[in-house]
Amino acid sequence: MTRKRTKAARDIDDAEALSLPEQRFVDEYLIDFNAGRAYMAAFPGCRSRNAAYASASRLMQRAHVQRALTAAARTIADALELTQERIYTETARIAFFDPRRLFDAEGRPKPIHTLDDDTAAAIAGVEVTDAYEGRGDERRRVGTVLRYRIADKNVALERAARLLGLFKVDNAQRADPLMTLLQEMRRSPYPLAPAVDEVSGGV
Repeated sequence: MTRKRTKAARDIDDAEALSLPEQRFVDEYLIDFNAGRAYMAAFPGCRSRNAAYASASRLMQRAHVQRALTAAARTIADALELTQERIYTETARIAFFDPRRLFDAEGRPKPIHTLDDDTAAAIAGVEVTDAYEGRGDERRRVGTVLRYRIADKNVALERAARLLGLFKVDNAQRADPLMTLLQEMRRSPYPLAPAVDEVSGGV
């Protein structure tokens, strides 16, 4: 026999259910983690950016909205296989990147398809250009030049320290890896180093 739920229990559920604008806010926020933009999309009547950010801040303090954001983030993380272990692994790969692995025993740059997984994970971008010699009718393609853009080791080391709770202000993050992930997702995954490290070589 199904027990009839009390009015008090129904009222609690109703109070915690997202309104349509709140659900729209959650959906929009998870696109780019821009709270002000998400609020203006969910509440079109708000035309001021400053007011939108202030209202979004208050909205995100509501327990049921926080739960909805966390649940949605978990769904995204599961779909992308963003596990705690993977975040730690990818951060460590960049933090402990060894540039010597980009070269073979003879000191020549390795083709990108031969790089091991740890080394490849530290590469933030690749520029491929053709190399030519000669002019006019004598101009001939002589090879390909690869320029590897390496992710910033200092940023990765700092994040590794935060993930391990080595900074006192971040110790609370260790209790909930998902919240750490949410905070990390608000930023660019791995900013490029100010002075781009490049390795060029013919293939």
